[in-house]
Amino acid sequence: MPIARTCSLALALLAPGLLGACGDSGSSDESSAAADTVTVDKAFRARAEAVCGSYARYNRTHLLEVAGFSRYAPDPSDLPDVATHLQHNPAYDTLVAKLAAVGDPETGGAAWSAALRAMKDEVTVVHAEIADAGHADADGFAKDADRQAQSVTDVHAALLHAGLSPTSACLEALRDPLLGRTGGE
Repeated sequence: MPIARTCSLALALLAPGLLGACGDSGSSDESSAAADTVTVDKAFRARAEAVCGSYARYNRTHLLEVAGFSRYAPDPSDLPDVATHLQHNPAYDTLVAKLAAVGDPETGGAAWSAALRAMKDEVTVVHAEIADAGHADADGFAKDADRQAQSVTDVHAALLHAGLSPTSACLEALRDPLLGRTGGE
């Protein structure tokens, strides 16, 4: 069986990280194989978790406390308090930049890039919520809150796909900021 066919079959059956072993040129390009690996390497994951830790601790101790608040039908008089709550969360100002400063992982670069894009999208949506809440725009806030619920899901899915644990500090750092002790949802 020709080597190209053998490698194609092996590629179909084995993990993508083994792709570098199938080159017919006889060279092994470890960086190419590493780039094809889905999850980030352990050392990178540890650095990212270290960055996320303080943000996760902040979220555990700073819950939204607006009695009866509903993100989908907010009382305009509650929105200034919600805006203040969101503005004070440091994750929406500095977390993505600090994670980007960690550099690139040795493996799982594409998955990590996708996670950073999802986090940037989440930050954009939260900033829109802050603007709407600051203007007491209940309709705009409700629309952004719907987008925000989806963006949190997207961030968590991207981080899990990149190999972070379901108990990751990075997931907690960008958890839904509208959950808390609200007496509502």
